[in-house]
Amino acid sequence: MQNNLEDVRLIQERITQYFEQDEEKRFEMVGAVASGMFGITWKLKYKESAQSGSRYIILKTDRNQGIPGQEDYSDESGLENMTLDEIKYLKALQWAKHVISGVEVKNDPLRRVFEGIPSHNMDIDTWLYMEWIEKMVIAMGWPPAKPDGDNPKPVIEEVSGMPHGGLIHHDMHEGNIMIGDLIPTDSGMEHTLTPILYLIDLGCMRKVEDNLQQNVLAIHENTFDMGLAMIGLITQNEHLGEDIVVSARDARLFQLHNNGPRVLTNGHMILPGPDGVDPYPWVDYHLRLLVCACLATQPHERIGPHRLHNFLKHYIRERDQQFYATKYRNNGYSESDERIRWIFSELVFNA
Repeated sequence: MQNNLEDVRLIQERITQYFEQDEEKRFEMVGAVASGMFGITWKLKYKESAQSGSRYIILKTDRNQGIPGQEDYSDESGLENMTLDEIKYLKALQWAKHVISGVEVKNDPLRRVFEGIPSHNMDIDTWLYMEWIEKMVIAMGWPPAKPDGDNPKPVIEEVSGMPHGGLIHHDMHEGNIMIGDLIPTDSGMEHTLTPILYLIDLGCMRKVEDNLQQNVLAIHENTFDMGLAMIGLITQNEHLGEDIVVSARDARLFQLHNNGPRVLTNGHMILPGPDGVDPYPWVDYHLRLLVCACLATQPHERIGPHRLHNFLKHYIRERDQQFYATKYRNNGYSESDERIRWIFSELVFNA
């Protein structure tokens, strides 16, 4: 642990040296915000020009870069290719509203070689959570095209025709879902109350062969990963999904609805057991059923994005303040807009 912290400190020092030599003084290092197996994520304050306002951006670096004695790692490690791939996939998904966007920096100081510094070549509602993560899956299957107009903005992801994106994230979990900001002008209204979520860390993302069968299988794989991410979010147990794999031996039959087929799911541990004991009685049962549908053992039996969207739209519309007031026999204040707005304000934005 101590070595990891020292590595982060050394890399931060060297990155800071880069930015201090930027002639336009556009960057201010804030600090490390996350660390993974292959990379470290940094928060910086960025000002595009003297006339523009400042904003925060995220910089991702390979973990080994900047550590004395580890700069010249072998190309066989694939780390450099992973960084380049992530940039490529960020561009492919740049018009998706629920996927993090890349920032094009002109005169990038990280691409310049400064004297005396080695070059690093660094190129709450849980229903809403599921709806937004589902849109991330849609984005990878149906990447939005660039909108028309002089100042295009990312758009809501939609299913349109046959899937053609063929992108698989390969590392979708709650640690790679970032809380963004409120969007007061959000046309869909949902992010005027709760902050937008972004899918981040595309370093492990891969594109399948460009044919319909593989594109459909990519959707199935992302859907399973979405179920794993949701298990951690709704149970507040980040380790629960770590041992869940596609396995018929460890699966159990369940039904999404009374008249539906019985299918095997690897997410059965969030449902009542054969003994009738409910492990998570405080989590909406219908939400858990949808998560289990994402975690169906057979890929073709996993719920599709369009069908999932319809279920989510129905349940979210149904579950208003009055619904929870009736369910809990109170005034429903805990699920009111005012309460949700206060929770995000106190626990996220003012934390």
